[in-house]
Amino acid sequence: FSAMSVSAVFAQEAAETVSESETGSDSLNTALIECDDEDISGQIQATLAYSSEGFLDTITQYSEEEVTDMAENGSDFEKAIASAWEENREELGTLLSVKHHEISESNGIYTVITTAQFENKDADITVTYDTDLQPAEATIDTEKTLAENMMEAGDRK
Repeated sequence: FSAMSVSAVFAQEAAETVSESETGSDSLNTALIECDDEDISGQIQATLAYSSEGFLDTITQYSEEEVTDMAENGSDFEKAIASAWEENREELGTLLSVKHHEISESNGIYTVITTAQFENKDADITVTYDTDLQPAEATIDTEKTLAENMMEAGDRK
C-alpha cells in the first residue's frame, strides 16, 4: 500500500472483516473491547477496534523512511499517526501485543484508546474517527515510570 491509501484501505477492510469476525473467523485480535456507551453497536465497536489495531500494526511495521514519507506527504490522519510513531518509536521498541480497546462517542465523534504492549513499555494509541467512521486524528501516549516522571519534574525547575 502507498502511504496515501492506508487509511482508506483500512476503513474499507474494517467493515468487510467485521462481518467475517461475526461468523467466527479469527480476523480480529482477541483484545478486550470496553465500551460503556450502549448506543454504540457491537459491529461499530468491532470496526473501530479493528481499524485502530490495523493502523497501529501497519505503522509499526513501516521502515523509518516510509514513516518519514507518510509524516511529510500523507493525509492529515496519516501525518498525525506517522509523526506520533516517529516521536515514540525508539522509546517503545517493537509492538508485542494489543491489550485492549476503550471506545467512546461524543457528538458523533468516536474515540478509540488502544493499549498496547511494546518491547520497552506500554502505550495508549488514541485514534479519533469522524461521524462517517473515517480516522481523523491519532496520538501515542507512553506510560511513564515514577522515575521518568521525577526526572521530567526536575528538568522543569
